Amino acid sequence: MSTDIKQIVPPGQLPSFWVFLTVPHAKCPSGGLDRFHFCDKLAPEAALCIHEESPSILNSKVKVLRPFFADTPRTVCDLNRRYCDMDKREVDARNHLYRRGIRDFVIGYSRNVQFVLDVHSYPPDHEPWMDYTLVVLDDGFSAASYSVDLAKFMNDAGVRTLLQRGRDNDIHVEMRELGKKSVLLEFNETLLSNRSELRSICRSLVIWFNRLTN
Repeated sequence: MSTDIKQIVPPGQLPSFWVFLTVPHAKCPSGGLDRFHFCDKLAPEAALCIHEESPSILNSKVKVLRPFFADTPRTVCDLNRRYCDMDKREVDARNHLYRRGIRDFVIGYSRNVQFVLDVHSYPPDHEPWMDYTLVVLDDGFSAASYSVDLAKFMNDAGVRTLLQRGRDNDIHVEMRELGKKSVLLEFNETLLSNRSELRSICRSLVIWFNRLTN
């Protein structure tokens, strides 16, 4: 898993439309604390799946970059919030190396990075979402047309998908400030026991990426 932003862009000529995958809750804490969902157990695998399925499906205009994984546990800093601890509001998460890496990368490759997909997962017993396989969270400001289109596309593909307004998702907020489209995607961790369904969902997502350049 790549936690080094310098490894995200492969050498050679690349298309002009890049999809940047972020996974801020990739690192599970030690000591069994992962049972409290301090990390997203499926998110790293889901992000890798999206990347691996992309070469054979994407049109020549689009490139899905290798996922950028955080290596700091959520117990130390919640990297998808404005502050590491939203109760204390003392340490600005945007100053963390991971968030600076995202920001510097998006600014440095501003012409290329056109879409940011923030990948997460949730436990099967998470009551508001337990009846869904996928949850699409928009940028928290409005139900952007691409968020609506993604949710409809995935439902039409047979994936039970919920579209919901995002809240306090600061990677979303910062990407909007930088003028970039972004979606937060939550995978139901029931897919940990059904890898073939996960692969099928990844393929459908990659097919949808092609629509972004239409």
